[in-house]
Amino acid sequence: MTYTFNQSEEDYIRLNLYYFWYDKRRKTFRRGIYLLIPIVWVVVSALVNRGFIFRMTDYIAFAILAFGIPFMPRFYRWCMRYKIKLQLKKSDNRNLTGEREVTLLEDKIVLKGSFTYSEIKWKSLEKFIEHDDYLYLFIAINHAIILPKRVFVNQEEERQTIEFIKSKMPSS
Repeated sequence: MTYTFNQSEEDYIRLNLYYFWYDKRRKTFRRGIYLLIPIVWVVVSALVNRGFIFRMTDYIAFAILAFGIPFMPRFYRWCMRYKIKLQLKKSDNRNLTGEREVTLLEDKIVLKGSFTYSEIKWKSLEKFIEHDDYLYLFIAINHAIILPKRVFVNQEEERQTIEFIKSKMPSS
């Protein structure tokens, strides 16, 4: 099975957002995002009031900060997207986007890019994830082969490819 596609900036961004936000190993990090506001409130209140934390103005400030808690994940993802775009603009990262050819063979995966060529044995893969509009074949904790679902002609081809990948994964 050979799939040819243009790996866009958005494809690379979505992989990184998946890793930083949805990956189970990052659960502690996600909890930290929500705890950041209360921690900032305690530290700032202690510094401003020299230890007298519980004044009315502190409660008002905390209420304003607490209102921002639901927006923290969205703000964090916006910051991540911005930083990734800056990273992609560097000339030494031009191999992260562009034309790709992914060939799934019985014993290995062959990747061809504008500037790269790689052969990866199935046993080298860490895990397989199907998320939103992408299939991710993780080689390392934060390095994956991106296979967008837009490359499939129909849902049957997508289903067959997913079954093939799952059958080749080392954990199966």
